[in-house]
Amino acid sequence: YAPRAPPPSSPGPAALRRRTSPIPAPSPRAAAAGDPRGRTHFPPRTAAGHGPRVSGRRRGLPGSSMSGRWIRQVGALMSAGTFMWELFRLNPEEPQQLPMWALVLHFLYFQLPLRSRALTFFHAASFASAHVVLWQYLYTRVYVPELERQQLQEGDLTWESHLLRAVLLHIAPLLLHWLDITTHQTRITAAYESVPRVPQIMWSVLSYFVFAAVYEARHPNFVEYYDVKSAPEVERNLFWLSVGAAVFSYALLYVLVVRRAYAFSSKRGL
Repeated sequence: YAPRAPPPSSPGPAALRRRTSPIPAPSPRAAAAGDPRGRTHFPPRTAAGHGPRVSGRRRGLPGSSMSGRWIRQVGALMSAGTFMWELFRLNPEEPQQLPMWALVLHFLYFQLPLRSRALTFFHAASFASAHVVLWQYLYTRVYVPELERQQLQEGDLTWESHLLRAVLLHIAPLLLHWLDITTHQTRITAAYESVPRVPQIMWSVLSYFVFAAVYEARHPNFVEYYDVKSAPEVERNLFWLSVGAAVFSYALLYVLVVRRAYAFSSKRGL
C-alpha cells in the first residue's frame, strides 16, 4: 500500500509575485563585466588558494619579501665600490689588507640570488670574515693606535674620508650580514638544507680558515710593513683573535641556520 501524494496546492500570493516580478537591473560591477543577467563573476582561485595572481608575481616563500632584496643589492654594490676605492687608493708598495680581501667574499655572496646552489659555498666564509674584520679593527684601534695613524698618512686621507672608509670596510659588512640573516633566515636555511649535511658542516667550519691561509700566504708580513712596536706580538694576538672571532661566528651560524636546516635529518639519523 503506497500513500497517495497530496494534490498540488495552488500557488500563494507570494509565489505569484515572485513569478511575475521583473528581472532586477544588473549591478554596476556586473554591467561592467558585460553580464546582462546581473550575475557577478569573480576571478578563479588558484590551486594554492591565495586568489588571483597580481601583476604576474607568484607568492614567495616566507622570508623572501620584495622589501628584503635591497639588503643584498646594497651589500653587493657597497662591496664592489669599496674594493675599487681601496684598489686605487693603495700605494703599490703598501700590502693589501684582510678587510680588502673580505670585500671580494662579500660581493660574491651578496650578488647571488637566494635560490642559488652556490649560496652556502660563500655564506659561512663571508659571515665569519665580517666578524673577524671588526674584531681586529677594534683591537688595533685600542692597542695599536699608531697603525691607524700610519695608514691615514699612507693613504693621504682626511679624517672624514678615513671615518667613511672605516665604516664601509669594517662595520657595514657585518651590519648587512645580520640584516640579511634575520630577513632571509627561512631562505638561507632552505639553501643549507638542500646540501648534504656532513660536507656542508665541515666546509662551514673550515671555509674562513682556508680563506685566511690564502691571504697569509700572499701577505705574510703585513704588520712588519708598518712601524709598529712589538710586531710579532701584535701578529700573534691578531691571529688568536681571528680564530676566536671565527669560532664565535660559526656558533652563531649554527644556532641561527645550521641547526634548523638539519633538524629533521638528525632526527632520522641521517
